[in-house]
Amino acid sequence: MKQYLKDFFNYSRTEQRGIFLLVILIVSFETLRMNWQRLSPPDPPAEILFAEIPQQWMNAKLQEEDSLFERRIQGRKQQSIPSLLSPFDPNRLDLNGWQAMGFSPRESVAILKYTQKGGRFRKKEDLKKLFCMTEKRYAVLSPFVKIDTTTSQQNQTKKNSFKRAVIIELNTADSLELIQVKGIGKFRASQILRRRKLLGGFWNTKQLLEIKNFPDSTYQQILPFINLDTSQIQKIKINVVGFDELQKHPYFWYGVAKSIVNYRNKHGPFRQPSDLQAIYAIKPEQLEKVVHYITFE
Repeated sequence: MKQYLKDFFNYSRTEQRGIFLLVILIVSFETLRMNWQRLSPPDPPAEILFAEIPQQWMNAKLQEEDSLFERRIQGRKQQSIPSLLSPFDPNRLDLNGWQAMGFSPRESVAILKYTQKGGRFRKKEDLKKLFCMTEKRYAVLSPFVKIDTTTSQQNQTKKNSFKRAVIIELNTADSLELIQVKGIGKFRASQILRRRKLLGGFWNTKQLLEIKNFPDSTYQQILPFINLDTSQIQKIKINVVGFDELQKHPYFWYGVAKSIVNYRNKHGPFRQPSDLQAIYAIKPEQLEKVVHYITFE
């Protein structure tokens, strides 16, 4: 038994060092735990801390924060307003003129780009549309705005009279010709050209009403100034056209195109428009349209 205990407590030098270090760590941790409250006392209540801060210092701090907030809202760049002004027409100001009104060079260039691209100021309130026009600037500048409406009205009258005199051929006109017709702008012109390309041409002016969001009022307005040359229509060879090409046409959707190709493969070529009546997918009102776009060659 004695020999067993002797062997049990007979540690190597490395093991003895480890045990000694472990004892030191345990004693140090326990000492720190017992003295923690004395070394790190709890924080006093918040009301006591604020009571010790001078009220004058608190007020100054709050004012400083309010001032910083206002500067952030207003922006760092201060806007300049000219002290001396005279009547001006914003449609005629050049770069120096806008800068004389208190705008920066960058802002003046942006405004000039707007007017050079056709932008017009028809009334003084239009100045509010400018990105750099603040309420303060407008309040100072607006009393001096004098827009020459006579010239603007004369130009508009000439423009409208020029448009009324133009009559265009709908199947050959390009976008520049289309916008000469009163009621057709760049957007409407692009819509008409896109639809014409899909169809291969127009056979009836009422087809314009098939364009998405094309109002009847616009159609009635432009009707006296357009005509049609149906010989310009690009027709489809119904007996040789493939399925993929045929279904791209607005009047030959997937089911109709598939039925035509299948019927043609089974019964042979079509010889006349009435042969298409055998295609159940084509309704009578559709047949009236498609016959203008097919040839039986």
